[in-house]
Amino acid sequence: MPSELDTSYPWYSIKSKSAPLAQGDLIDGLAIHFPSYDNQEQKTLVNVSEYDVVVMSQSCDLVKMNADELVILCVRDSAKQVYGGDLKHKWKNLRTGRFIHNHLINKCEIKGYEFDYQIINLHHIITMEFSLLKKQIQEKSDRISMLPPYREFMGQAFARQFMRIGLPNDIPSEYPG
Repeated sequence: MPSELDTSYPWYSIKSKSAPLAQGDLIDGLAIHFPSYDNQEQKTLVNVSEYDVVVMSQSCDLVKMNADELVILCVRDSAKQVYGGDLKHKWKNLRTGRFIHNHLINKCEIKGYEFDYQIINLHHIITMEFSLLKKQIQEKSDRISMLPPYREFMGQAFARQFMRIGLPNDIPSEYPG
């Protein structure tokens, strides 16, 4: 089993901004447009916020995508920012996927692209037209891309969000005998 310091299975690589978009690509500062309604003015407004995101759509779908189709993205934040001083106590559960809406990804130590451990918020899903996403990527610098098997592991965590089933009568959490 590889040790924590084993570099034979790197988590990330750098892709040029002209490289095709793929699942696991990390995009920083992506401008997202959100509509809202102003009841007082009785008109629709468009708010723009920047997010650090990860591409969740599968690479095979992205290759065949039309300009107006939607790409699925999830917001990501620093693990320290999300959990603060509680991070040390929650680390084991984060690492093993016990927080259903959060997926922990490794820190990046590629020179010039470094970041600390991050949380992908699998509950904060954003969709964006493929053509708009491609245009914004062309205006940015090279990007970090998650490598296999880590991106597939992330995709599996994302899929678990939609396959959960709540039972009306659950089995007791403690053995009754």
